[in-house]
Amino acid sequence: MSETLLIVNPSSGREQAADHVEAHAARLQQLFGPVEVFHTSGDGDAVVAAAAAIRAGAQTILVAGGDGTLNEALNGVAAAGGLDRVRFGL
Repeated sequence: MSETLLIVNPSSGREQAADHVEAHAARLQQLFGPVEVFHTSGDGDAVVAAAAAIRAGAQTILVAGGDGTLNEALNGVAAAGGLDRVRFGL
């Protein structure tokens, strides 16, 4: 597990979010080092991914999506007890 997780909701951005993931991930890697990318496919996916990332030692959670995806990611981090030690980016 990378220290940075990028959670992508492919339905965001008029269904175009997935078209830009590679370019964004490459730029983020320049800033944060290795970035693991996770694509959501349904409700609750971001909760599970964020919680697993925190348990595996991630320090940064980045969200490419809307308020629902961000809410799920925050809930996942909270469930894993990581709110006091994680950086978020939207």
